[in-house]
Amino acid sequence: MAVFCVRNTRIEPASLASSPKSMQLVLGPARKIAIDLGQGDPLAPVTTSDNKIQLKFRTKEFVGEFFHYTGDLFLIYKSGHLARLTCMPS
Repeated sequence: MAVFCVRNTRIEPASLASSPKSMQLVLGPARKIAIDLGQGDPLAPVTTSDNKIQLKFRTKEFVGEFFHYTGDLFLIYKSGHLARLTCMPS
């Protein structure tokens, strides 16, 4: 299943504004996921936890938490930034 995500809010440590961005999160069988940020090669994050409520994964740049029921996706960057995206099936 693929979901299309649009960034609603990005919280910056220095309160700097950022432009809205979009991405595609692909949820595959056997806990396989892929993230397409529209910048070339898709990322292949490592799934750390997956249950009926929440999917947790990590990449080199951030840790992600996707909530299945609400479609909310949070990206917690190693730089200290936090992004909240709203996702819908595509």
